[in-house]
Amino acid sequence: MAAAQRGPFILRYLRTNGTASFNNEKWNVMAQITYTLCALTALLCAGLLLRAYARTRFRLLLWSGLCFVGLTLNNLLLVLDRLVFPDVDLGLARLLVALASVLLLVVGMILEHDA
Repeated sequence: MAAAQRGPFILRYLRTNGTASFNNEKWNVMAQITYTLCALTALLCAGLLLRAYARTRFRLLLWSGLCFVGLTLNNLLLVLDRLVFPDVDLGLARLLVALASVLLLVVGMILEHDA
């Protein structure tokens, strides 16, 4: 078996073509589905966490819900970055939103531990 025929499809593709060009329609549709499902999943988690906070008033649920709101925003920025505006680099904005989201959760955990 030739070296180009071994391994996962993506490795064979890269070995054969020597490039990481994924601009064909199949990869684009798969990226759209993946990015959209990630954004919807983060939104669902945020909604469930904030709804649970509204019922129980357990503050760690609030911090977690706010974190997932930020992660939803991060995923929406990813969709905009990769699919809507592929020529514009929103990578720094995505990283800053993700950092703020996780820091929000960490601060919440620290405040809840002290309380």
